[in-house]
Amino acid sequence: MTELDGRVAIVTGASRGIGRETAILLAAQGAHVVLTARKQAELDDVVAKIQAAGGAASAVPGDASSPTDVTRVVEHARAVPGRLDILVNNAGVGILGPLAAMSVEDFDTQMAINVRSVFLYTRALIPILEKLGGGNIVNVASISGLAGFAGASAYSATKWATVGLSRGLDKELSPKGIKVTAVCPAGVDTTWAFNTGIDPAEVANVERLKPQTVAESIAFAINQPANARLTELVVYPMSENGHQ
Repeated sequence: MTELDGRVAIVTGASRGIGRETAILLAAQGAHVVLTARKQAELDDVVAKIQAAGGAASAVPGDASSPTDVTRVVEHARAVPGRLDILVNNAGVGILGPLAAMSVEDFDTQMAINVRSVFLYTRALIPILEKLGGGNIVNVASISGLAGFAGASAYSATKWATVGLSRGLDKELSPKGIKVTAVCPAGVDTTWAFNTGIDPAEVANVERLKPQTVAESIAFAINQPANARLTELVVYPMSENGHQ
């Protein structure tokens, strides 16, 4: 048996980067993983990789900030695997730059994808996990949710909100056996903000965390001892103290 045999996980933003690697790792540990993101073709690629390795996975495309889409994903998970134990709120977007130059639409987009999605999925899972008698909710935040960075004020606001939600939910849900962890990585080697505030050439020689490393941190939080709860996990590369 592996660590997560018989458990079912929803991973949002699972088509690439941290979400992709988290879905692959949780499946390798025995979970049936329900993947969701906007692009069906990219989700199908991850599902195929998981199944080729002998894991169990299914995909439901959708917008993590849409109540209708969230309901559809959750209903799929309950109908196909038949239970739900784990939620990884990973969907996110970064649109960086001076706040004075940011459009209302770009601000609202970040709030919707980075914060509203966490609210919607968590709200949907709480009664399911309560009935189960426990479970894990992991919210992928950022060191930008613990410290400010120039040119990332709006993004930081969404991640501070994610950390705040996580801290409040820990107090609210831990008496019910539900563990809530905010994972706060430093800069990750993904394309999450390329062409929306980060120039690939500017960070080409800066050590960044690998998506697999963050996925391992998420799995560590999920596999924490039964008699403990890990509320916040800050992840830095070995060489420095964090950057976007």
